[in-house]
Amino acid sequence: MKRMILSLALSGIAAQAYCGYFEFTLSHWKELAAEIKAPSTPAAKPVPLSAKQLKAARGWVKELGTKKAPMAMGKLNHMGTAAVPVLIEGLSNPSAQVRNKVMWVLGWINDPAAVPALSKVAKNQKESSSNKILAFQTISALDKGALFDLAQAMAADPSDSVRNVIAINARGIRRKEMIPILIGLLSDTQSYVAATAVSSLWALTQHPTESHDWVSCVDLTGGIVPGAPTDPSEPERILPGYQLPEVKCLESRKLWAREWSDWWKTAEAGFEFPPLPDGQSA
Repeated sequence: MKRMILSLALSGIAAQAYCGYFEFTLSHWKELAAEIKAPSTPAAKPVPLSAKQLKAARGWVKELGTKKAPMAMGKLNHMGTAAVPVLIEGLSNPSAQVRNKVMWVLGWINDPAAVPALSKVAKNQKESSSNKILAFQTISALDKGALFDLAQAMAADPSDSVRNVIAINARGIRRKEMIPILIGLLSDTQSYVAATAVSSLWALTQHPTESHDWVSCVDLTGGIVPGAPTDPSEPERILPGYQLPEVKCLESRKLWAREWSDWWKTAEAGFEFPPLPDGQSA
């Protein structure tokens, strides 16, 4: 009998809890529906930092080069968009490490107002390669519309790692003006940059070309052994497995790049980008 009473009591408690949960859930969804139906209001402008907060923010920027960097990054991120002007100041800090941490925080805050300042970092020839690449990647997340002008400038960067990042990301910049930039990178002094550029060209245009090994510059069709007489206008056709010296390899890449430039002269006027695969956006 006692067990039956206890069982009924527990069942009643469970039922009450379930009903309470149901009422809470129903109330929650009603509030959410009301928010969706309500007219959207523009986001409020960030309140500028007070003099005390401004001093604190600048202090945290200085700490980005110390062991307190993780805490400083968290504090600056917590200040939100109001801290962006101070962080932009930090991009001029003499420490490359501090500038690097500043860009991470700007990416977290996600305010497009930082894009012009980040563009200056990305184009600065004296900036470290890693910081220029981080600046480009941060801008990519904040404002994709700014990428073409940036890529155009950075494709001629002295650092091959920077040029390679541009070659990789170019496949996401669906503008006709991007094609000649990539064709120019086919003659890059570094073979891996050229290989990345041709991969992006294929992805953007789906244009079929002759098979070439852009890294080792091996003639994939096989043929004449190096040193045998060849047509001066053609690269040496060599047996598979042999790698040309870099100087000769660069000559081959320049010759193969002409195949793309000749095609683009005739195709540019009527060219349209192929449709993106399902689920992908430009």
